[in-house]
Amino acid sequence: MSKVPPSDPTPESEREEASDTEAASEPATDGGEASTSDSSENDASGDDEGDGAKPPTPTQASDEEDADEPSKPAAKAEAETESKSDDDDDDDDEEEDEPSSAKAKAKAKPDAKAKAKSESDDDDDDDEDDEPASAKPDARTKSESDDDDEEDEPASAKPDAKSKTKSKSDDDDDDDDDEPSSAKAKPGTKAKPSAQAKAQPAPAAEPAPRRTWLYALVGVAVLGGGALLWRQHEQTKAAEREANLIDNCKQRSNKAACDELCRREPPNDEACLLHAKALDEADQDAPRVREIFNDLCERGSLEGCARIARVLLNDKGEARDEVRAAELFDKSCKGGNALGCAGRAHMLILGLGGLTKDEEAGYKLAEQSCGDEEPRGCTLLATALLNGVGTERNPPKAYELFDKACGQDMDRACLGKGVMLFEGFAEQKPDPEAAVKLFKQACSGKDAKEGCVQLALAYLSGRGVERNPAEGVRHLQAACDEAAPAGCAELGQLYMTGTGIEADVKKAGELFQRACDHKHIAACLAVGKAKLVGAMGFDREKDGPAGAKLISDSCDGGDTGACVELATLELQGVGSVKQDGAKAKERVTKACEKNHARACTVLGGIIAQGLDGTKPDPSSSASFFKKACDHKDGDGCAFYGAQLADGRGIPQKRDKGLEMIQKACRSLGSIQGCTMYAQALMLGGGGAEHEKEGLEMAEQLCVQGELRSCILAASGHFDGRGAKRDQVRGTMFVLAACEGGLPPACEMKKRIPADMVRKAERQIKKNSDEALAKLKEAQAKGAIVPGLSGLPGMPGAPAAPSAAPEAPAD
Repeated sequence: MSKVPPSDPTPESEREEASDTEAASEPATDGGEASTSDSSENDASGDDEGDGAKPPTPTQASDEEDADEPSKPAAKAEAETESKSDDDDDDDDEEEDEPSSAKAKAKAKPDAKAKAKSESDDDDDDDEDDEPASAKPDARTKSESDDDDEEDEPASAKPDAKSKTKSKSDDDDDDDDDEPSSAKAKPGTKAKPSAQAKAQPAPAAEPAPRRTWLYALVGVAVLGGGALLWRQHEQTKAAEREANLIDNCKQRSNKAACDELCRREPPNDEACLLHAKALDEADQDAPRVREIFNDLCERGSLEGCARIARVLLNDKGEARDEVRAAELFDKSCKGGNALGCAGRAHMLILGLGGLTKDEEAGYKLAEQSCGDEEPRGCTLLATALLNGVGTERNPPKAYELFDKACGQDMDRACLGKGVMLFEGFAEQKPDPEAAVKLFKQACSGKDAKEGCVQLALAYLSGRGVERNPAEGVRHLQAACDEAAPAGCAELGQLYMTGTGIEADVKKAGELFQRACDHKHIAACLAVGKAKLVGAMGFDREKDGPAGAKLISDSCDGGDTGACVELATLELQGVGSVKQDGAKAKERVTKACEKNHARACTVLGGIIAQGLDGTKPDPSSSASFFKKACDHKDGDGCAFYGAQLADGRGIPQKRDKGLEMIQKACRSLGSIQGCTMYAQALMLGGGGAEHEKEGLEMAEQLCVQGELRSCILAASGHFDGRGAKRDQVRGTMFVLAACEGGLPPACEMKKRIPADMVRKAERQIKKNSDEALAKLKEAQAKGAIVPGLSGLPGMPGAPAAPSAAPEAPAD
């Protein structure tokens, strides 16, 4: 059963007119020709129609002939116009139609009007839009191709014959050619246009093609978008790399990453600071460190200014510039930088860089810096509190601050904590073993080489570590090279006494002078005193005035210790320093009011003996000795113990007094205390054993430079107290005291026979190491703590460094 073809929406009148026209133009052909044409069309459109279409009915065949016959040019042209609109959009540049086949050209010649229409269509090959609506399509011709999709009709719907003109352009995306409208015209056949074709005007020419430009723009946009995406991809990769670089520098302290960030333009200041600090702490590439810190400072970094100031101040060569360092510390501190304030405080306390010494101002800046959580500021503040610099002494608070800063990996703070543990300050029991560990930590670091000094003294005394004089000397030599002030001062002390090294007083003087040149106050005082009395290779007449001026200038510069030392010289009237007890008392009274322990001891001595021209007052002096002892001054404890033992001005407590004297000697390292203790042993009636112990101690003290002990040792040998009588040996100690500058010893020398003096001089040269051997033996037994390492208060010793570490060299 044949299916009814789709209804034709063309009006009846038009269909009749078209039918008449078509009938009149039908060529005289047999059915075979039409069938062949139909079969060819079916083959060509097979992809669209499907293989299962039923044979056309007679009516359908008639319609197919109308659609396929070349004698119907109007319908054919119209169908091809419809087909042309469905050509593939992928090829926009094809401009000429190619004939469907050479055979079609040979068979027919197109009608003139159809040819004109076809040529008009050819002119619009680049335009892929459909024909304008003014050209009314034949209802029997239906094109369903889209630009990119092919739509097949269902097999169940019998196709209209006219639908067989459906375009094949969708079968090939790259082919935009249309078939000419006259492809199937037969020779000798003149086709007439239908009424419908006549009624339709020729389509107007299309405007300039727009879709080509559209695709061009789309192409440009795609290329631009691709480039943008690529740039975004590269930017993302760059951002990730930058983030990793910053993370490696700031979180992982990677030197290479920090260096790369610092070398950029503009540099990353934070990375530069981290990189330079790491190099500086590792003591690497000093020129690069200086360059980075200087550049940071010039770019306005206050931290950079403080850092370059430290480099300038701590430089050991020609690049050292204290004045410039002071300016940069001041600039950074005024800008609110805590490290800058710590450096400025240090320079004010010591009077460096042309600044007037101002301990109180320095203390306030140290306090400010510590309040801003700067470890160096806290270390400096602790040092000031321990020594009473710019404020009252407060050892417990000092220990607390040292401990806090040491926990922040500040080696200098660990050194201060170690000193306090070694000596038992801050109301704590001494812990030499723990102290030695801290000394080793400081010595192995970069910023606290003074720790090597304390470690050396531990090896020399055998406290907290096995005694090893050679190791002690080695550490002192290293400290002198790397931390000139403290290391050279202590090494000079060893050369002075011959402890662990061959005695050489001239070498000792040179080392003290070197330490003094580096602003080591105790060394300057030692040099000044040596020049005053003509010791350590100096000439008393020639160098004496310079020695007095050195001490006086230190006092005028604000150093409390220097003022106390000058007061002791004024009490005695040594060399070019005139005796003036009243002036001496005035100096030490001011210092004692600031809780300077040594000053309180000297003040107590002036009052006890009436050295200022007033009546002696032992009861009043005892209170000052006790105050000094409470602040851990060994001499103060010794004098207070002596008053207790004798009952002078206070109730007598002999045993307690002797106990305090022993503590002053062995625990606090007081040479005065040891001299008193030796004298008490020799003269106290304790028997031969005590006398022997006292004599040995007096000899050791003499070797260490305590000249009054030399006289005590000489008297023991002359009188046979503690040893057999030995006039030559006794003379040796008198000569040592006179050579050291003690006037009473020189007077004694005059009364000794000349031949005895010559024998003593030869014996000294021959057996110069004998006393040293005894000293080492006593130290190994713990009988005496050598008066080295700057324990508080060592009157009469060539050098008396402070027990606390020097203020940090920032």
